[in-house]
Amino acid sequence: MKKMIAITLASLLLLTGCGGKAQGGTAPTAPQEETVQEGQRLHLTVVPEEDSLEAFPMPQGTEKTYGDLTYAGVKDVRVQLPSGEKALAQALSDGDISLGEIFAYAQLDAQNGFCQGRYTSKNGLAQYYYMYPEYRLYLVNDIYELPNGTAIPVQELSICDPSKEDSVTSIYTDEAGNILDVEDWGLTWTVAEVTPTSAKLRCTQQGGQQLGQLAVTTCMVSRQDGSEGAQLFSVDIPLTMGGDSEITLDWTEEVGALAPGQYTLKLGVEDRYDPDGVHPLLLMHNYKDLQGYTLDVTVEEPQP
Repeated sequence: MKKMIAITLASLLLLTGCGGKAQGGTAPTAPQEETVQEGQRLHLTVVPEEDSLEAFPMPQGTEKTYGDLTYAGVKDVRVQLPSGEKALAQALSDGDISLGEIFAYAQLDAQNGFCQGRYTSKNGLAQYYYMYPEYRLYLVNDIYELPNGTAIPVQELSICDPSKEDSVTSIYTDEAGNILDVEDWGLTWTVAEVTPTSAKLRCTQQGGQQLGQLAVTTCMVSRQDGSEGAQLFSVDIPLTMGGDSEITLDWTEEVGALAPGQYTLKLGVEDRYDPDGVHPLLLMHNYKDLQGYTLDVTVEEPQP
């Protein structure tokens, strides 16, 4: 199962739609050294990487789950194991550590004063946050009930820059990329032009059940044959409400030039509204303020 994720970093507009790009020409950043204290259970090291966003699939067990391992504002996350240090994504994939163990260790660390913990709920999912000095953990290990009564297990883990306020909104899709739980925002999309480094799209918005201003906030580029990993980057492009928009997605810096072939663009679109100006009844049924839209594009062979 696939999942599209966007992480909000408040000081960067919205990382569900953060318009900033990583600055080039800076010196390499060394991993942050974690102060290991006696009794602390979870030990991670991270390398700060401003505005970065990277996602890995969570390991699948006997039961299909939805969710990803995500790094926001950090990279090269490693975990200390009894056998030594290892990349966190690899350790999860190899079964050296589980999401349940990370959850338990973080809870113990919070109880013993090694980090600060809190929890909240969004769309029926319990979300846990653990603030360590070097990083923040966002964790979900819960059951999500869809409007049709289907219950899906969700497992998510995000490691974030500790200096940013974070919250996470996720979009869950089936194997074909169809969104399992959608709101009607009256959007239709067409592809106008594609180059190796950008795509020009046209969007019409009419009617719909959105509550505020719609904006494109993320784009994931993936090759359809699976030969290359998906690349996720952030944008901040408001859409024209009740009319037509022409937008350009440029991934020159984040992704680079794409080789000729068939690709899929997954757009994250956010409904930006003031909760204080919306009647509570409109938000009772797990209203989604972030949704995904999928477009197929072709990068042509260069002309001689």
